[in-house]
Amino acid sequence: MWNGIHGVYSLRNRSIHRHFSWFSKNGHTESLRFPPKIVIISKHCITTFYELTAKMTMVNRTIMLIKPFNPGIMKAVKSGIGGFLMAVLAAYMVPHPPLIVPDIGRGAEAAIANTIDAYREVARRIASVKPDTIVVISPHQVMYADYFHLSPGKGAKGDFGRFRAGKVKMEVSYDTEFVGELCIQAQAQGLDAGTLGVRGRQDQDLDHGTMVPLYFVNQYWKAYKLVRVGLSGFPLTAHYALGECIQETAQILDRNVVGIGSGDLSHRMKE
Repeated sequence: MWNGIHGVYSLRNRSIHRHFSWFSKNGHTESLRFPPKIVIISKHCITTFYELTAKMTMVNRTIMLIKPFNPGIMKAVKSGIGGFLMAVLAAYMVPHPPLIVPDIGRGAEAAIANTIDAYREVARRIASVKPDTIVVISPHQVMYADYFHLSPGKGAKGDFGRFRAGKVKMEVSYDTEFVGELCIQAQAQGLDAGTLGVRGRQDQDLDHGTMVPLYFVNQYWKAYKLVRVGLSGFPLTAHYALGECIQETAQILDRNVVGIGSGDLSHRMKE
């Protein structure tokens, strides 16, 4: 059972020498050399080098330590053939006017045709990366001034009955493993985040800030699980730190993740 990895790179006459030492629990080491197609992994990025010597300007360190350790990193590196480390692959900011759903707009949505086209493009891009998990941050989710609320439970469902379109329904499964690990990562960073503070059925009933983006995503991709995150009254720096925890969680669990920030700058849809 390996518990650490250390890679040393040295540049000599425009060639790179690749050498890794694997540190085992019993103190023994094993060396491994890579073919030209390899993967360099650090905490926040992963880069595949197909012609490494032609890309030496991209390597700004001679020593790289791969951390934090997890089986996904180990599998990718030990394969030595250009493995892949899951992470947050994309993130999008989108509006959530219910009017944009045809059963609600009833023709009025034609006035925001450009927004609809943009929404469909976002949905197609999300589908193209085939996310395992979609993290949605909605201002209509459970929200506290001093706590990041993550929806607990196995899943949720909802409809647009509030907007006279009750026939438009959806149901999602939560990524419970992701939520659990995200709680651990947030606590490790000193962030007040978790599944406490449940309010009635809000975690089991999807809000329109979540449903409007998923209405479009579901037209192109449905093989995902959902994580719902509420905003807070914490400073922007705390929200940024939570985003880093989401990235860390994606890496630890080998998840292919897309983030969606749902919010409207204006609720005035007519001139």
